[in-house]
Order: sequence, then structure tokens, then C-alpha cells
Amino acid sequence: LETACVRKDGSHFDAQLTIRCIQCQGRAALQIVVIDTSGPKKLLDALRESERRYRALVEQSPAPVALVEDGVFILANKAFCEVRGVADASALVGQELITVVADADRERISESLKKRPPKGAPYHILEFSARRGQEEVYDARMLVIPAADSRGSESLIFLEDISTEKRRSREQQQRATEINLLRDLVPSLQASLDIEKLPHQSLHRLMEAFSWTSGAFFLFDTFSKDLKMVHQRNFPAMLHEKLSVLPIDEGIGGLLSKTQEPHYYAPGHFPSHLPFRAQFHQAGLK
Repeated sequence: LETACVRKDGSHFDAQLTIRCIQCQGRAALQIVVIDTSGPKKLLDALRESERRYRALVEQSPAPVALVEDGVFILANKAFCEVRGVADASALVGQELITVVADADRERISESLKKRPPKGAPYHILEFSARRGQEEVYDARMLVIPAADSRGSESLIFLEDISTEKRRSREQQQRATEINLLRDLVPSLQASLDIEKLPHQSLHRLMEAFSWTSGAFFLFDTFSKDLKMVHQRNFPAMLHEKLSVLPIDEGIGGLLSKTQEPHYYAPGHFPSHLPFRAQFHQAGLK
């Protein structure tokens, strides 16, 4: 029986009573054992309050935060749900953490999560392609902080959409490459004013500097007002046919005539708004 009791000094305390009938000196009697439970109860209340405040801290955090136990979501705040592309935490609770990761990176991240954090770091920082909803894939960074308890089965998860950061980084790298490309090309242009030799010398210099296996040189045609291919080396036949003339009011020719500056794109990151992306892929350009 749990009840409130009063001490001799008038103070109250929580107690657990055990009452039973016994025989004492040949007579029936009641044995009453009183155990003061106020200490353990205060500790339990403190633990519950700590858990309540902890959950409130997670739920009210503007950062995308979730809590997982044994690799399974048990709590996620609104910001985390938005990044994940679900309406609320009920859509996440019970799911495995690895479901956040896109299929292409799932095996790699799964192996990383099984390992201990790097020496000197109490957490994992992982970057991967993540899934938002059922279809969208985006660049993500995840911070995994294992709980400092004896079991070590709980972890605090921070998830960040770094798509914009990655895109800006790629753009900066591309711009640096374009500048280097221009710097490498200028001496070649200055070395010869012979318009007949210019395409050959410039293309040869660029292919040598960047280890390209094929390339083409275009010049502006004053009559047709287009960019025409005037020289090529090892250019795939299917591309030679498609790209022999580039109109300056659209597509690649339009981009070059409008910006008047070099552009450098790896085939895998060729802008989707420009034509011939599929043809570059079919031609096996890397």
C-alpha cells in the first residue's frame, strides 16, 4: 500500500506500507512495515521532468533533430519532418534511420554507422544523397551523436539539407576551372595571329593541358551569324553531325554569345537546360 505518512516532527513523506497478520506470543497481531519512498519517488519525478524537458527541447528546436534507439526513430521534431518530407513524426517513428538515405548511398552509410566515431570525435558527420518523400533526392549532411549511457543504443540525429551549399561549391569550382582555362588559352591566342592556324593551335593546346581525348573548335560565321565548327580532333561522328553549327540565339551557342566567357562542364553535371545532354552521354564522353 502506498500512502502519505506524517513523521513525529509533523513533516509529511511518501511511504509504502506492508501489513500482514502474524502470531506474537500466542496472540494475533498486525505487522506493519513502513518504507520511506520519498527519495526514489523524487528521483523518478526528476527523471520524468528531465525527459519531458529534453523532449520539449528537441521538439522546439529550429534545427532538424531526431532521436533514434537501436537505429529506429523514436522522436522527431517538426523541422526534421520537413526536411524528410513527411507530415509529422508519426510517419517516422518506428522506421529505421537508414531509410533517410537514398539507395545509391545506403550501403556505405550503413557501414559507417556500425563503426565507432573517428578517434577524438564523439560523433559521426556523414554526407550522402538523401530521400525527401518518395521521389526527391537531395544532398544531406547528418550529425550522429551517440548517447552517453551504458547501453549506447540511443543517438541524437541532426539532419541538414546542403544542396545549395553543394551547388555553390560546384559553381565556384567550375568558375575557377573556367578562369584557369582562359588563362591557359590566352598565351596560345597571343602566340599566333594567323586565323588559319589559330583553331589547330588552340585546340591542341587545350586538349594537351586538360588531357582531353576529343575536341572541336568553333568560329563565328559573319554570313550565317552562327558558330561553325572549323576544326575537330577525335570528335564522335554522331556529335559532329549534331553540333557542326550552333545558332547564337539558343542552346550552347546562345549561352556562349550571351556570356562571352568560357564555360567548363563535366558531362555528368552538364546543365539540363542545354541541348545535347543525352547525345554526350550516348557518345560516352566522361
